[in-house]
Amino acid sequence: MRNFHPSNQAQLVLLSAYRPERSLTENGDASYALAEQLRGANLAFDVCRGFWEGKEEQSFCVYLGEEGNAGNVYETIELLARQFHQDAILHVDSQGLVYLDWLNDTRDELIGVWRELPEGAELPQGYTIFPNDKTFYAAPIGA
Repeated sequence: MRNFHPSNQAQLVLLSAYRPERSLTENGDASYALAEQLRGANLAFDVCRGFWEGKEEQSFCVYLGEEGNAGNVYETIELLARQFHQDAILHVDSQGLVYLDWLNDTRDELIGVWRELPEGAELPQGYTIFPNDKTFYAAPIGA
């Protein structure tokens, strides 16, 4: 389990059940099962469209809000990600910093700052489209 400093608690987490070696049907079934698990844990989430290196996958944005990882919410998400054989999950902290949380260890890799992608802008390597059609990504720090 990760222990976030109170000023840097996760505010939202992006995860998926997608695995590149699975078929479209298998990934669809896994995404449905993950959504059911999130609902069963009473977690607030949006179903999003995630993109990485030109490939699309169904992603889930789980909102942790003010409580961050209180009540073992983050631990629950991390356990679900492991259950669905994910390599990592992404979290955005209260200051808008984006971290890739590797699940094979407790390393949290700072990858950027959470930013909305302006309409018509060039698409980055990885980004997420939310149900309201707003697109967010991890912008390089200082950009």
